[in-house]
Amino acid sequence: MAESPSSSKSHLDLVGNYFDQNAGEWSDLYRRVQRVNDIVLADRKNAAVEQLALRLPPGGRILDAGCGAGLAALDLARRGFFVHGFDVAPKMLELARKNLTENQIAADRFALSCGDVASATPPASSFDGVAALGFLQYQPDERVALREFHRVLKPGGVIVITGPTRIKLSNYLGLSRTYYALRSKLRRKPAARPAVAREAAPAGAQASSTRAVLRQISPHAYSYGRFQELLDSTGFRVLLRKGHGFVNFEIIGKRLGFRGEMCLHRLFSKLAKVLPIGRFANDIIVVAEKV
Repeated sequence: MAESPSSSKSHLDLVGNYFDQNAGEWSDLYRRVQRVNDIVLADRKNAAVEQLALRLPPGGRILDAGCGAGLAALDLARRGFFVHGFDVAPKMLELARKNLTENQIAADRFALSCGDVASATPPASSFDGVAALGFLQYQPDERVALREFHRVLKPGGVIVITGPTRIKLSNYLGLSRTYYALRSKLRRKPAARPAVAREAAPAGAQASSTRAVLRQISPHAYSYGRFQELLDSTGFRVLLRKGHGFVNFEIIGKRLGFRGEMCLHRLFSKLAKVLPIGRFANDIIVVAEKV
């Protein structure tokens, strides 16, 4: 059942507040590598940019939904595309504008708008491509956003969209919850949170609070089949789908360290080229075209 406009706005306000409060961290994400996940997110951005550059006409117009600090927009603009970025977080847009202007992107090669792209109503058939990286999982109604992307794309226009997988190899295909619940029961402690959430305050409390907020504002997760159904039902034809990234190993994550986790990420990424384990990566990247 579709949410009411008021509940949708309330949800997007929470999303905007979260990213406003963490704007600096997201802006630095690709520049100051602190975790293996930072590298994975940078690689995801690069893969999306490559797919759009490969499939779109030179100088085409791209809508960057949930543009954040503008780092994908910057790469696309450098390749000659006009990019219109939308985001619900004003501080993110400030960083996006700073990143674009400080890198000498001409003012007539980009536009930035604050608000919900699903209700912004750009002209129909006004974009050649859409980038929606880590965007769909935050939407109150995924189909509303996808229908809007379909409307603003030209016939044959291309969308690159990503989302978190529902079942991840990094949490042992969903077994981590059982592990933590059993361990808590054996220790006669209240149930079941990952070990990193039980660190000493204030760091542990802050980490737990952050995860709770993320669970609240990003209620959706995906499988290959789920993406296929959503895109089929909103007028798209899937061209490519693949899993991306094997990080944040919950049960042994604290013992692995940076190098250990990086080795596992590289190993599973290589195996995913020959074995059907990509569907259990951390994210799914999908390329589709308007039909």
